[in-house]
Amino acid sequence: MIATTGTAQIQHAETGIIYEIDAGELDWNADGGEERQMGTERRYVADLEHDDLGSLVWEVHEYPVGALNHRATDAGKHKVVRDFDLALIDDGQV
Repeated sequence: MIATTGTAQIQHAETGIIYEIDAGELDWNADGGEERQMGTERRYVADLEHDDLGSLVWEVHEYPVGALNHRATDAGKHKVVRDFDLALIDDGQV
């Protein structure tokens, strides 16, 4: 499971306005995985449709299990000024 804290800031490509996205607005979903050399790789995705910025997507890969291996933020043509703090947590810690 993904723990999201902080506030992301996304700057609109045309207007320059910086929008803040609260961590509570993201809903993470497991989006597949595959077996690899060191075990299972899990992929988690959170997407958000913003009124002014359009589609925003956060992606995290857990590989090996228990390790945050890769993360990416797709803000389209807009600029990510500041991103969320992300961490992996055990489902038992929630």
